[in-house]
Amino acid sequence: MTDEQAHLFSDDIGREPVTHFIVGKVAAVFFSSADSFYKVLLVKVTEQNIDWSEDEIVVTGNFADIQEETTYRFTGKTVTHPKYGVQFQADNYQNETPTTRAGLIAYLSGSDFPGLGKRTAERIVDTLGEDAIDQILADPKVLKPIGLRASVQTTLIDTLTVNNGLEQTIIGLNAYGFGSRLAAAIYARYQGDTLAKIQENPYCLVEDIKGVGFKKADQIAAQLKIDPQADDRLKAALLTEINELCVENGDTYTTAQPLLNQTLQLLENARNVQIDPSKLADQLVVLAKENKIVGDENRIYLRGLYEAEWRVAEHLQRLLAADNDEKIV
Repeated sequence: MTDEQAHLFSDDIGREPVTHFIVGKVAAVFFSSADSFYKVLLVKVTEQNIDWSEDEIVVTGNFADIQEETTYRFTGKTVTHPKYGVQFQADNYQNETPTTRAGLIAYLSGSDFPGLGKRTAERIVDTLGEDAIDQILADPKVLKPIGLRASVQTTLIDTLTVNNGLEQTIIGLNAYGFGSRLAAAIYARYQGDTLAKIQENPYCLVEDIKGVGFKKADQIAAQLKIDPQADDRLKAALLTEINELCVENGDTYTTAQPLLNQTLQLLENARNVQIDPSKLADQLVVLAKENKIVGDENRIYLRGLYEAEWRVAEHLQRLLAADNDEKIV
C-alpha cells in the first residue's frame, strides 16, 4: 500500500503529518539525466518509516553528485509506477555523514579524496574527532596541525565544500518547487551563488531562465517576504507584460497605456495589493536606462526584439540594394 492510499483510511486527521524517510546506501545509479539532476537509484535500506519489508528500494528524484556505496537520508513518499511498481519519490535528501571513527576513515580515504590515504584519514579523525567534517567545513584552519600537503588539503576542502554546497542548492531549489530541468538550468546559470541570488532577487529568474514566469518568481518573493512594491517586482512585471502584449497583438512592440494597465492588473491580482501607477511608470523609465527596453516615438520594445527588427530591416535593405545593382548591370 502506498502512502497516498494509506492516508485515505487514516483516523489521524488533525495530527501533524509524518515525514516519511529512507536511510540507505546507494547500490547503483540506474539512470542519470544528461540535462537535469533527475536520477533513479537503487538503495539498500538500513532504516525507514514507510512500512517497507524489502532490503532494497528504487528511489527517484533530483540529486546532485550522488556516489555509489555512500549512505543518504531521503525524505518523500512512496508512489506506484505503472510499469516499475512501488518506488520512493524523494523531495529532499542529505548525505548521512559518517559519525563513527571507522566510517569517517573509510569515507576520507575513499576515491573522492585522491592522495589522502588511510593513515592520513586516521590522523584527521584522531585529531578532530567524529565531527571532523563539520569542523573542516566551518573552519578549514583546523587542518593546520595535521600537516597535510597543500594539494591534498586543497582537494579535501574543495570536495567537502562543493558536495555540501551543491546538495544544499538542490534541496533549496526543490523547496521552491522547481523540477529537475529548471533546477539544472538555474544552477547552470548561477552555480554556487544560486540560493543567494534567488533570496536577494527572485525576479532575476524571469529574465535569466527560460520557463520561469512572473507568477512563479512572485510566489517565491512572497515566501521571502519581499515587499510587493519592490522595484524589482515592478520591473519584472513590466517586462512580462511587454512580452505578453507583443504575443497577443502579433507585434514586436506595445504602447504605454495598455502596458501600464495590464501590468497593474497583474501586480495587484497576484498579491492583492494596490500599486501606485506613477511608481510603475518610473520603473518603465528605469528599464529604458538599463537598456532592457527601447522607446521609439510612442512604441515600447524589448531590446532583443528591437535589435532583431533592425537586423531584419538591414538585411532586407542589403537584398534590395543587391537586386538594384543586378538590374543596372
